[in-house]
Amino acid sequence: MDFYERALEQQEETVTHRRWLHRNTEVGLHTPKGQTSVQSALPVWPTVRFAGWRSIHK
Repeated sequence: MDFYERALEQQEETVTHRRWLHRNTEVGLHTPKGQTSVQSALPVWPTVRFAGWRSIHK
């Protein structure tokens, strides 16, 4: 399966996540609601890895 086909399969779910993030806007580097939302979605997207802001920028 190529990336385009995979993107089409995940389009509806991706749009749902994006809309949630826009409705629950957080400002600054401390974004607990957004971080929790993204981390909860990661098991569904096995190709994405999340290291977190603090672990990347120490």
